[in-house]
Amino acid sequence: MPTKDVKKTIGTLAEGVTKNQLNYAIKAANKKLFGSGVLSLGELEEWAAIKSRIPQDNRTAFVLDKDIDHANAKFRFLVSSRQLLSLVGELRIIAADCTFKTTLEGFPLLVVCMVDEMRHAHPIAFGCLSNQSASDYEFAFNCIHETCAKIGIKLDALEFFISDGETALKSAAKKVFGGIKTINCYFHLKQNLKKYFQKFKIQADLQSSISDGIDKLQIAPTQKHYESAVQLFMTDYDSVPGFTDFFAKYVNNSNFAGWHEAFAPGVPSTNNAVEAINKSIKYNALHRQKQTLATFKTLLLRLVETYGDPARLVHRHRVFGIQEQREAWRFLNSGKTTRPVRCGIHVYMFIPGSEREEVSMNEIRRFMVPKYTSFEDYKVDLNTIYRVSMPDENYMQWNCTCRIFFKNNICSHIVIAAVKQGLYQLPPEADPTIIGRKKPTGRPKKMSKALVIE
Repeated sequence: MPTKDVKKTIGTLAEGVTKNQLNYAIKAANKKLFGSGVLSLGELEEWAAIKSRIPQDNRTAFVLDKDIDHANAKFRFLVSSRQLLSLVGELRIIAADCTFKTTLEGFPLLVVCMVDEMRHAHPIAFGCLSNQSASDYEFAFNCIHETCAKIGIKLDALEFFISDGETALKSAAKKVFGGIKTINCYFHLKQNLKKYFQKFKIQADLQSSISDGIDKLQIAPTQKHYESAVQLFMTDYDSVPGFTDFFAKYVNNSNFAGWHEAFAPGVPSTNNAVEAINKSIKYNALHRQKQTLATFKTLLLRLVETYGDPARLVHRHRVFGIQEQREAWRFLNSGKTTRPVRCGIHVYMFIPGSEREEVSMNEIRRFMVPKYTSFEDYKVDLNTIYRVSMPDENYMQWNCTCRIFFKNNICSHIVIAAVKQGLYQLPPEADPTIIGRKKPTGRPKKMSKALVIE
């Protein structure tokens, strides 16, 4: 049970217990359960040295590297396994986050994950750092980089790095994984937006209008749409106190600008998958109870072996479910028409929105070169038509501009385009036709009058 729940329960049941008495009792109980919790730098050094040999077994956890500063009483170490690190060479999206409330000493847990093609996070390393500076994160990423080189894993597949707004994380990732593109978590942008509203005491109706506008910008179909609309949006609210200064950071600063879907099509715009891993660790491994560092380091080794289970499902390719197939079937039998277009070396399939029957060439030209006179025009233009990018015949890698694709990395429009191109055939189970009620036989017909003579 978490300490705060213990305090609340005892405070309800035992009247007259002071705060100091309660804190002392909890501290004494923790010492009895987990020991003194005292871990010296020398003991940490010894433990890391013993666990630093790279084992032959794929699931066995080991210490990638450690850096212990005895003069300044600082430390940092990272643990992983061959099984976890193997994902670095197979997936293209890496993410990292520091989560707190894991150790009694106050040191955070660093979780580094790979994100698969269905947007599920898979831990590849766990670390404990006494500080959270750019050099500490560089140490952690270098541990992964160098160990992968030792065991023959290439990092050529890495393309994107996702994190919250912590610039130290992004700077370290750019330095170690050269050329990687950084994504700023959209959820954390919205959290900071709420703090801005509270700080400047913005009226409720204006809060709703600004928040809705940012949501619309976040699902801009392409980078051109975003660039055309974002300046109009900022102009509409430039008179709101402090808003221009707040939002300019998320438009102009490269560390914070990658929060909209068009910035990296097919890549998550949030760090939610890693946050889910953090929550799972706290609830299932720590049981919502902070651990002493002496036991926490051993728990990290168990986590490595748990997440290294070969039976753990990793989606290396997108998986189109029955829902997307049935929606595609409905569209293909609705009479609506699509329009394939070639623009130089690029091939696209344009698909009408739910309220349209076809796509005109004027709509396609407007989509390819968006120009708006107001932000309202941009909002009206959203979701009228969708574009599926078809760079080759591998439809598993195609991208769409609809919000369903932005959220799930799959959508029915890609299935529709694949069927139209003759690359995919819908299975019989995708047929959404409702089985109607059988017509009753009714009463017998009356005798015919064919032989009646008048």
